[in-house]
Amino acid sequence: MYGTTARLLPAAALVLALALAGCGSDDSGDPDGVAGPAESTSTSAPVAASITREEFIARADQICAAGSDALMSAAADLDEASSQEELDAFGATTLPDLLQTQHDEIAALGVPAGDEAAIGSLLAALQAGIDAARETPDLVFSDDAGLFDEANQIAVTYGLQECGKS
Repeated sequence: MYGTTARLLPAAALVLALALAGCGSDDSGDPDGVAGPAESTSTSAPVAASITREEFIARADQICAAGSDALMSAAADLDEASSQEELDAFGATTLPDLLQTQHDEIAALGVPAGDEAAIGSLLAALQAGIDAARETPDLVFSDDAGLFDEANQIAVTYGLQECGKS
Protein backbone atom coordinates (compact mmCIF):
# COMPACT_ATOMS: atom_id res chain seq x y z
CA MET A 1 0.00 0.00 0.00
CA TYR A 2 2.82 2.42 0.84
CA GLY A 3 6.09 2.64 -0.89
CA THR A 4 5.46 4.60 -4.06
CA THR A 5 6.29 8.21 -4.56
CA ALA A 6 3.26 8.44 -6.83
CA ARG A 7 1.00 7.73 -3.87
CA LEU A 8 2.94 9.90 -1.44
CA LEU A 9 3.10 13.12 -3.41
CA PRO A 10 -0.63 13.37 -4.16
CA ALA A 11 -1.33 12.59 -0.52
CA ALA A 12 1.13 15.23 0.60
CA ALA A 13 -0.35 17.80 -1.77
CA LEU A 14 -3.84 16.97 -0.55
CA VAL A 15 -2.82 17.26 3.05
CA LEU A 16 -1.20 20.62 2.43
CA ALA A 17 -4.28 21.91 0.72
CA LEU A 18 -6.34 20.91 3.69
CA ALA A 19 -4.26 22.62 6.28
CA LEU A 20 -6.36 25.73 6.29
CA ALA A 21 -9.59 23.89 6.17
CA GLY A 22 -9.04 22.18 9.49
CA CYS A 23 -8.59 25.10 11.77
CA GLY A 24 -11.44 25.56 14.15
CA SER A 25 -13.40 23.47 16.53
CA ASP A 26 -14.43 19.92 17.06
CA ASP A 27 -16.64 18.18 19.55
CA SER A 28 -13.94 17.24 22.07
CA GLY A 29 -14.89 20.18 24.26
CA ASP A 30 -11.36 21.22 25.22
CA PRO A 31 -12.12 24.49 27.03
CA ASP A 32 -8.93 26.30 26.15
CA GLY A 33 -8.72 25.12 22.54
CA VAL A 34 -5.13 23.94 22.99
CA ALA A 35 -4.16 20.33 22.81
CA GLY A 36 -0.99 18.31 22.67
CA PRO A 37 0.15 16.73 19.40
CA ALA A 38 -1.92 13.58 19.86
CA GLU A 39 -5.06 15.40 20.98
CA SER A 40 -7.66 17.29 19.03
CA THR A 41 -7.54 21.02 19.20
CA SER A 42 -10.98 22.33 19.91
CA THR A 43 -13.06 25.17 21.11
CA SER A 44 -16.76 25.18 21.75
CA ALA A 45 -17.29 27.62 18.87
CA PRO A 46 -15.12 29.89 16.75
CA VAL A 47 -14.82 33.36 18.20
CA ALA A 48 -15.43 36.41 16.05
CA ALA A 49 -12.48 38.76 15.90
CA SER A 50 -11.74 42.12 14.41
CA ILE A 51 -10.51 40.60 11.18
CA THR A 52 -12.23 41.04 7.86
CA ARG A 53 -13.00 38.14 5.54
CA GLU A 54 -10.41 39.43 3.07
CA GLU A 55 -7.75 39.68 5.79
CA PHE A 56 -8.62 36.20 7.05
CA ILE A 57 -8.33 34.70 3.56
CA ALA A 58 -5.01 36.45 2.86
CA ARG A 59 -3.45 35.46 6.19
CA ALA A 60 -4.80 31.91 6.13
CA ASP A 61 -3.52 31.40 2.59
CA GLN A 62 -0.07 32.62 3.74
CA ILE A 63 -0.15 30.06 6.56
CA CYS A 64 -1.18 27.31 4.13
CA ALA A 65 1.51 28.23 1.61
CA ALA A 66 4.22 28.08 4.29
CA GLY A 67 2.75 24.83 5.62
CA SER A 68 2.71 23.33 2.14
CA ASP A 69 6.40 24.15 1.74
CA ALA A 70 7.17 22.48 5.09
CA LEU A 71 5.13 19.43 4.19
CA MET A 72 6.76 19.03 0.80
CA SER A 73 10.20 19.32 2.45
CA ALA A 74 9.28 16.61 4.92
CA ALA A 75 7.82 14.40 2.19
CA ALA A 76 10.91 14.86 0.01
CA ASP A 77 12.76 12.36 2.20
CA LEU A 78 10.27 9.61 1.30
CA ASP A 79 10.54 7.50 -1.81
CA GLU A 80 10.16 3.91 -3.01
CA ALA A 81 13.03 2.88 -0.75
CA SER A 82 11.34 4.26 2.38
CA SER A 83 10.60 1.63 4.99
CA GLN A 84 7.11 0.93 6.26
CA GLU A 85 8.26 2.37 9.59
CA GLU A 86 9.27 5.66 7.92
CA LEU A 87 5.97 5.86 6.07
CA ASP A 88 3.99 5.11 9.22
CA ALA A 89 5.91 7.81 11.12
CA PHE A 90 5.20 10.32 8.37
CA GLY A 91 1.49 9.46 8.26
CA ALA A 92 0.97 9.23 12.01
CA THR A 93 3.21 12.03 13.24
CA THR A 94 4.93 14.29 10.69
CA LEU A 95 1.92 15.06 8.54
CA PRO A 96 -0.61 15.47 11.36
CA ASP A 97 1.82 17.60 13.39
CA LEU A 98 2.44 19.95 10.46
CA LEU A 99 -1.27 20.22 9.74
CA GLN A 100 -2.08 20.72 13.41
CA THR A 101 0.32 23.66 13.46
CA GLN A 102 -1.44 25.19 10.46
CA HIS A 103 -4.83 24.51 12.04
CA ASP A 104 -3.79 26.21 15.26
CA GLU A 105 -2.26 29.22 13.48
CA ILE A 106 -5.39 29.73 11.42
CA ALA A 107 -7.62 29.32 14.46
CA ALA A 108 -5.55 32.01 16.20
CA LEU A 109 -6.44 34.50 13.45
CA GLY A 110 -9.95 34.81 14.79
CA VAL A 111 -13.06 34.64 12.66
CA PRO A 112 -14.66 37.37 10.61
CA ALA A 113 -17.99 38.43 12.09
CA GLY A 114 -20.81 36.39 10.63
CA ASP A 115 -18.51 33.60 9.40
CA GLU A 116 -18.40 31.59 12.64
CA ALA A 117 -20.35 28.63 11.23
CA ALA A 118 -18.29 28.37 8.03
CA ILE A 119 -14.94 28.63 9.78
CA GLY A 120 -16.09 26.30 12.56
CA SER A 121 -17.07 23.70 9.95
CA LEU A 122 -13.77 24.13 8.15
CA LEU A 123 -11.72 23.70 11.29
CA ALA A 124 -13.75 20.73 12.48
CA ALA A 125 -13.38 18.96 9.13
CA LEU A 126 -9.63 19.55 9.10
CA GLN A 127 -9.31 18.32 12.67
CA ALA A 128 -11.24 15.16 11.80
CA GLY A 129 -8.76 14.46 8.98
CA ILE A 130 -5.78 15.11 11.24
CA ASP A 131 -7.20 12.79 13.90
CA ALA A 132 -7.91 10.06 11.33
CA ALA A 133 -4.33 10.30 10.00
CA ARG A 134 -2.93 9.90 13.52
CA GLU A 135 -5.14 6.89 14.22
CA THR A 136 -4.75 5.15 10.84
CA PRO A 137 -1.63 6.49 9.10
CA ASP A 138 -1.98 4.23 6.06
CA LEU A 139 -5.04 6.28 5.07
CA VAL A 140 -2.69 9.16 4.28
CA PHE A 141 -1.36 7.18 1.33
CA SER A 142 -4.67 5.84 0.11
CA ASP A 143 -5.93 7.35 -3.12
CA ASP A 144 -9.55 7.03 -2.06
CA ALA A 145 -9.46 7.73 1.70
CA GLY A 146 -10.72 11.31 1.31
CA LEU A 147 -9.38 12.37 4.70
CA PHE A 148 -9.49 16.03 3.80
CA ASP A 149 -12.11 16.18 1.05
CA GLU A 150 -14.69 17.94 3.21
CA ALA A 151 -12.19 20.44 4.58
CA ASN A 152 -10.88 21.19 1.10
CA GLN A 153 -14.37 21.77 -0.26
CA ILE A 154 -15.26 24.12 2.59
CA ALA A 155 -12.00 26.04 2.14
CA VAL A 156 -12.52 26.51 -1.59
CA THR A 157 -16.16 27.50 -1.14
CA TYR A 158 -15.12 30.07 1.46
CA GLY A 159 -12.67 31.63 -0.99
CA LEU A 160 -9.32 30.29 0.14
CA GLN A 161 -6.87 29.68 -2.66
CA GLU A 162 -3.82 28.06 -1.03
CA CYS A 163 -5.83 26.25 1.58
CA GLY A 164 -8.06 23.63 0.08
CA LYS A 165 -6.39 23.24 -3.27
CA SER A 166 -5.52 19.69 -4.12
